[in-house]
Amino acid sequence: MQKVGRGENAMIAYKLTDQNMCTRNSYQWVLGEKRTASGIGDLCSSGWLHAYTHPLLAVLLNPMHANIENPRIFECVTGDTTKHNKGLKLGSTELTLVHELVLPIVTTEQKVAFAIRLTLTLYEDVKFNQWANNWLSGIDRSESAAESAARSAWSAAWSAAWSAESAEWFAARSAAWSAESAAWSAESDESAESAEWFAARSAAWSAESAAESNKLVDIAIQVVPDYKITYKD
Repeated sequence: MQKVGRGENAMIAYKLTDQNMCTRNSYQWVLGEKRTASGIGDLCSSGWLHAYTHPLLAVLLNPMHANIENPRIFECVTGDTTKHNKGLKLGSTELTLVHELVLPIVTTEQKVAFAIRLTLTLYEDVKFNQWANNWLSGIDRSESAAESAARSAWSAAWSAAWSAESAEWFAARSAAWSAESAAWSAESDESAESAEWFAARSAAWSAESAAESNKLVDIAIQVVPDYKITYKD
C-alpha cells in the first residue's frame, strides 16, 4: 500500500459517498477537508472513518456495507491510526478526500465470480469445487446446478454449526451464498440485484474466514482484469 501524508503509517484508501458527497446519517464530506474520529469502539462504530483498500472492493462490498445507491468514489488519505477487518474494510481516525475517481464498472457475472473464487480458497468440498470450476469456465451456469450446489453447502454449513466447527461453518455458508448468487444470476435479468447481494454476502462470509486479507484484492483484480484507476477531471 502506498504511504502518503505526514505520518509514516498514512496510506491511500478509497471511499464511497452518495451523489451529494454524504454518507450515513447525512454526514457531509468535502474534497480536501480532513475529518477526524475518536478511534474508540468497534470498526463499525462512529469511532472510525471507513474506507477500502481498493476501488474494486468498494464496489463489490457496497451491497453488504453502506449499500449506497448510485455512489461516487474518492481516493483519500488516512491518518496514522487504522483498524482493519481482514480486508473487508478499514477504519481510520483521520480521513481526507483528495481526488474523485471514475466509479469502477463491475458486472453481475464478475460479482458472482468474485464470491465463488474467494470461496474456493476456503471451502474444500469436492462437489462444490467441481460446480464452481464448471461455472467459472462456462461449462455449466445453469440455475439447477447452482441450486444443487447451494443446497449441499447449506447442509454442510448447518452440520458444521451443530458440531461447533466454526471455521467449516463459515466456509460452507460462504459457499452456499456464492451458489445462491449464481442461481439468481442464471434465472433472469430481473434478478441481477439479488445476485449482486448474494455475491457480496458470500464475499463477506469468506473474508471473515480468510487468514490473508490480501486475497480479497487479488481476487477482485483477477475477476475485473481490465480495471484501471481513472481520475475525474
